Amino acid sequence: MRTLVVLAALACACNDPPLSVRFRPTQGDNSACFDASGKKVIACEDVTMSCDMIVSIRIFAPSDPGSPVISVCKPPVVGKVRDLCSISSIDLPPLDRPVSEQTLEVEILVYQAKKIPMGTDGLFQCPANVVFDAQGFPIASVQPCVGDSVCDPTPAIGGVAFYHPGDAETVVDLGCTDFTQLNDSTCVGPSTSVIAAVTDFDTQVTVSSSVADRLTVSVGEPQPVTVGTETHYQLLQSLGEVVLARSPATQVPSWTGTVGSALQPACTEVSEDVAQSTASVRCMENPGGQQLGVTGTRLSRDTLDDVLKAIGTPGMFPDKGLVVGIVLDFLGNPMPGVQVTTDVGAVEYLNQLRDGVTTTGTSPNGIFISEDAAFGATFRAPAVNMVPAQLGGLIDNKVTVVILQQQTQIGN
Repeated sequence: MRTLVVLAALACACNDPPLSVRFRPTQGDNSACFDASGKKVIACEDVTMSCDMIVSIRIFAPSDPGSPVISVCKPPVVGKVRDLCSISSIDLPPLDRPVSEQTLEVEILVYQAKKIPMGTDGLFQCPANVVFDAQGFPIASVQPCVGDSVCDPTPAIGGVAFYHPGDAETVVDLGCTDFTQLNDSTCVGPSTSVIAAVTDFDTQVTVSSSVADRLTVSVGEPQPVTVGTETHYQLLQSLGEVVLARSPATQVPSWTGTVGSALQPACTEVSEDVAQSTASVRCMENPGGQQLGVTGTRLSRDTLDDVLKAIGTPGMFPDKGLVVGIVLDFLGNPMPGVQVTTDVGAVEYLNQLRDGVTTTGTSPNGIFISEDAAFGATFRAPAVNMVPAQLGGLIDNKVTVVILQQQTQIGN
């Protein structure tokens, strides 16, 4: 639950604490909020949207709703990802008059920005007569309008709660009344359809249907996040990652979906429903267009366990992530004796017995590792002809997979 604001103490002849307002997505089923995969969410960072929003916050005596003691109608400050948590960026003005000790109604409403008009004074004009149901969630505006009047827009998200003198805090549960308006495709331009395949790291062939049944495949663009004094990259649904749907009745397993923005790069995450497994991510530059074909890679738990033992952290996956790559010839066979370079970080190689690492070049298994290459690093095998450079680098709590493969036989 995120704190919205802590207001100054109300002017009253008592020792009540300041009015503290907090908000959260509703925890119940009525007017619940759902993510792109259709899963109910109860954390504000999981309520993401593609459209700009305007937030209305009104605090008033229930007997006098036309004279609020606090009234704000403005856009919040958002980061690269728009989510409900950004409401907490709104600063409420100080009380402009003393308020007697009394019950106060607290309303928080969220609208798609283009649905809220701007007055001649340059300020947004939010509706002040929203009707709420018995659970405290907004009721859709009546359509069509009567006569020549202009209909008030329906809030996308909203809720109401009451402050009573002496309350330590007032919690406003927010329900998603018309959340689709905040993910309108017109906010982000043409959508991109995605089709994904998944190959196995150890065999370099497409996964079987039985393995595919255990996989969840997603696509997104890792986002920079400040952790302490460091910049990390994270790939999460709360940061815009989209879960793809398994395509039915296809001989070769595939997954499809739609993204509302041009991912650059486009990274495919593969998670396996196996105990103690770690999701793998494979990234590629996005050529653009309305269709995007991507390939993810399943990295088996056994292979990852070998890598972790070899680098001296058995059973302990690093929070900052890990890069695991492989060098292949044009037929898909591992290539020994190859040195891999990267523009950021160091590279080491899994030895032939898979119980340690070397720095001299790939063993017969072709596997290389980087523990410190920042996301966005480029990996190359400069001594091997026709091996295109590939994108990689650390993503928090994920294995970034890099495949360096000859595109044609040497001499052809």
